[in-house]
Amino acid sequence: MNVIFHLNELRRFDHCYANVKNLLKEDEVNEIHILMNGEPVTLAIVDQEPRIVELIELGIVVSVCQNALNANDILTSELEDTVNVVPTGVFELMKRQEQGYSYIKP
Repeated sequence: MNVIFHLNELRRFDHCYANVKNLLKEDEVNEIHILMNGEPVTLAIVDQEPRIVELIELGIVVSVCQNALNANDILTSELEDTVNVVPTGVFELMKRQEQGYSYIKP
């Protein structure tokens, strides 16, 4: 099973983090992605949120929306190196769902 978490509210990050950590214990889960758009993209800025780096080191794919970066005046050079930037967050969600990923909105 593959899953994508949609994080578009900053206040929901703690809940998302806990969900992901719990899923890591499940043998049936192959890939876990987190797609952030809106204000949560600020979490991907270098040294902003150490748990983002922790999740990436655990094999979680963390992606941010370029449109949200633009709206928040964040340059890609300000992001953690291993964060993926996708052109449009909602389109990325659609693609992953089309590929069979389960969609979770914490």
